[in-house]
Amino acid sequence: MRVHVISDMEGVAGIVKWQQTTGGEKLYDEGRVLYTEEIGRPCEIAIDFTTPDRLQEFANRKGVEVTGASSLVVRGDDWWAAWSSFFF
Repeated sequence: MRVHVISDMEGVAGIVKWQQTTGGEKLYDEGRVLYTEEIGRPCEIAIDFTTPDRLQEFANRKGVEVTGASSLVVRGDDWWAAWSSFFF
């Protein structure tokens, strides 16, 4: 399984200066902390199965919504809540 997270730092959690997004700058460490704290709240994980037969195994779990014949979305207040409702 592969997990791919995409997000831009600009505009997240008060990051408004380019120096907060560029490695080596004084403000970069501050930007990383702000970004890390904010990016996972709330969280939505979209999952596309290669075959629909495994979908029903997860369809009735908390926070899971079936969105297609072989796809679903898991939602949570943060990334761990979404992840754990799918995997545990």
